[in-house]
Amino acid sequence: MRQAMGSSPTPTVKVSSESVRAPHRGNLIDSRHCPVCHTPLTGRETQQVCSGKCRATRSRQKKAEEQAQRDRRLRDLLDEALGLLGEPENSP
Repeated sequence: MRQAMGSSPTPTVKVSSESVRAPHRGNLIDSRHCPVCHTPLTGRETQQVCSGKCRATRSRQKKAEEQAQRDRRLRDLLDEALGLLGEPENSP
């Protein structure tokens, strides 16, 4: 629907004369630390650990956590299967 000319003025929008800036987030590089040895990380934002030694340690930790999770899942499945067979559950 069209409004007749002169029926109501178009609202005006006030625009600030200041330039738009992103909010200051501080120095992110200084706030990041290596998850293995907790030393401050410097350099690229994609860097997750401080050295090859920490990268290897972190990789081994992740693999051990994944293996423990698989072991728990298999133990739960075994207990469930034994329960279906009517046998007592296997306790570690």
